[in-house]
Amino acid sequence: MAGFVALVEAGTSPQVRDFDFQKLLEETARFKGFDLPNERVLGFGCTAAKLDGRSSLHRGITRDEHSGSWLIAAGTVVALEGSNDPQILLHELLLDYLENSTKALERYDGHFALAIYNGRDESLSIISDPMGIFAIYYAKIGMKVFVSSSALAIARMIGAKADEPTIQYFLRTGRPYGGKTLWQNVKRILPATIIKITIDKFVEQEYWKLSVDEKITRLPLNEALVLADEKICHTFYQALHREGRLWADLTGGYDSRMTTLYLDKLDIPFTAYCVGPDGNPDVEVSKMVSQEMGWDYLHMSLPDNWAEEQVFWCNSALGKGDGLLNVFDLAQTLKIGQERSQMYFASITGIGSDEWRVHQFGTNILLASAISKVDYDFILDSDDVNMARIPISAMSKDHSAKIREMLKENLAASIASYSSYNKVSQTDIAWHRYRHPIHVGAYTSANSGIIRSITPFCFKELVLFGLSINHQWRIKYDMRFMRSLMERENYRLANFPTEDGTPAVPIRFDTIRKFTPKIIHLADRLLQKTSKRIIGKSLSLKMQDYHPAYPLHGWLAARLRWAVSQNLFNPKQMLTAELYDQHGLAELVTDGLSGKYQHHEFLEWVITVEMALRATGASVE
Repeated sequence: MAGFVALVEAGTSPQVRDFDFQKLLEETARFKGFDLPNERVLGFGCTAAKLDGRSSLHRGITRDEHSGSWLIAAGTVVALEGSNDPQILLHELLLDYLENSTKALERYDGHFALAIYNGRDESLSIISDPMGIFAIYYAKIGMKVFVSSSALAIARMIGAKADEPTIQYFLRTGRPYGGKTLWQNVKRILPATIIKITIDKFVEQEYWKLSVDEKITRLPLNEALVLADEKICHTFYQALHREGRLWADLTGGYDSRMTTLYLDKLDIPFTAYCVGPDGNPDVEVSKMVSQEMGWDYLHMSLPDNWAEEQVFWCNSALGKGDGLLNVFDLAQTLKIGQERSQMYFASITGIGSDEWRVHQFGTNILLASAISKVDYDFILDSDDVNMARIPISAMSKDHSAKIREMLKENLAASIASYSSYNKVSQTDIAWHRYRHPIHVGAYTSANSGIIRSITPFCFKELVLFGLSINHQWRIKYDMRFMRSLMERENYRLANFPTEDGTPAVPIRFDTIRKFTPKIIHLADRLLQKTSKRIIGKSLSLKMQDYHPAYPLHGWLAARLRWAVSQNLFNPKQMLTAELYDQHGLAELVTDGLSGKYQHHEFLEWVITVEMALRATGASVE
């Protein structure tokens, strides 16, 4: 997938721009782990270059010599009609864009960032993909616009100050939000956005919007299933038929099973894989399913010495993730990605189909009309956000109320133009705009120099279909639409148990006995919550099951020992020292080193932020 760099300064010569451009290019290559390119391209007042890695699909620069125009593409661009040859489609996209401007983008999809120079009007357009999966960053400082695949590179380039509110949010969730980074003035381009830069204008606009098709919503279930199958087959074929053999993520859940179901149906060659220790439910289920279906399969695990090896991946994880992902979690992903890239350069995930199953931000009420508002407080306390994880005792001040209001305002702004839709649809749209860029998008972008990740259920046609599925078929636990589709398309596969012991078939009178494990689990959860509320103690009728999972406990203490050795918790050297109550933070570190891992995520976020600010020279003031 790789990346690119551009510098715009109206009215300047290439020689005037050269020093700043070369520095930005070198910093981007260093952080992202790319070789410096031999080629750069010029436009009126702008210079750009493409950075290619081993997994790059669209290499180099596409030119139209007649108009003096050019195009750079990072990521995976898919033509929805016509040729999908990686280079031919870019040439056609360039010519289409020159003639039809943003309307040309209707005919393309994927996970990408584009830089298009129009020689006819001497403008440079920087374009994000419809769902904001592939990250591209920019900073506008005076007459200069810095564009890069690396937020760290831009932050170093402009001497950016730390963005304390975003850091406060990151320390609560392990993610930024919207177009925010850890630095002031360094922004991520939002989904479906084009920034057009001319000699006297800097214009930012949305070129595509999410929508709900009421015709789909009103379809009877069987007709909706037929249409869903047609759309999935079309999207999978367009996105994947040119790729050759793919890696396919397969866990014990629904989403990855749905993806492999359609790879199998369309005869797209793939090798299923699952990452985790032996005995982990995801590993055991994926192994069983692959064996029963006759699929090529590989169980992947991290090495026995990962407790020691992981720290050597941290700087790479920092640079590739721009300090916007937990460096230790990303280190694991990069290690496994590097191993997979020795065989195939493209991988497919099932992310996106989760919104076909349930409403990810809640709204699990049978009648959509009964929901009178978007419940932002519920969203902020949901598993996808969960701002309550921060140990306030370790903070110098409790900014929780302020940070909650910031995110509420951001979520409200993301759906402001969708006021004509019911509150269920608005809540779904808020989830798409919040979650995809900072989760699958962050990991896709970070891995881009190693392996290309493709997520078909995050393509426009399937996202819009998912938003339009009848609300009552996406209720939590019932998941009628997803279950019905899997049963219809592959009855045998749907009847294999998932990681919770229940099958992926609809809940009916003739199948209810298969859901006994889930019924017992839900009843026990109800008992725990009720007893906690009445007597202040959770009671359970079940023995707590233990299943090995990553990260292993031994890794957590090793991370803290390394961080201490690097003075990342030393208040005299911390660039974020002002944020913390040093006594409270020291207690958490001591607990972690002694095997109490309750707050290990928070401590790893502290480490990530500290490393990111040290890499750019910024500090919290």
